[in-house]
Amino acid sequence: MAKKLHSPGNRFSVDDTIGKEAFVYQQITKNGIGKISLSLYDLTHEVDALSLNGEEIASFTQVKIIKKADERTVVVSPIR
Repeated sequence: MAKKLHSPGNRFSVDDTIGKEAFVYQQITKNGIGKISLSLYDLTHEVDALSLNGEEIASFTQVKIIKKADERTVVVSPIR
């Protein structure tokens, strides 16, 4: 009976975040890594992020996810 209740759910993939908007949760330092927060599949996810131009991006700045850097990190650009 319990097996019927099990659901595989949606698996989170960094690939699914490309093109989405998010906000900087933890400041992205100049040429460094920070964290962004976004809603995907009705859940909030925190993802490591780099700035597209290596610039510093302050916390709470709205950004767009441009591409994947690796399996756990995305590249973002501020929305101006």
